[in-house]
Amino acid sequence: AGNLEQISELVDQNIIELLVHTLKENNDTKLLAACLEALGGILKEYKAQEGFSTRTILEQLASCGGYDVIEALQNHTDNQIYSLISDLIDKYFECAD
Repeated sequence: AGNLEQISELVDQNIIELLVHTLKENNDTKLLAACLEALGGILKEYKAQEGFSTRTILEQLASCGGYDVIEALQNHTDNQIYSLISDLIDKYFECAD
């Protein structure tokens, strides 16, 4: 976790693309969970702050193939990964602010 300034700097430095790449190229459930938790933390922080919007993050996800990766992970056999994915979709993907 970090403050909004730190998170915003990471977003500006393409952390979303790196997270998506890691989610796509790895099968280690601990690493997948860490990436999904990081993505969820970024979305949560952006949603909570006035003047910020999850739309920025969702657009970055779309531009680097993140939606396809998240869709594929919905079929993951690990319950923790499935739960994290379901939580992200329920909170952020069905209605971006």
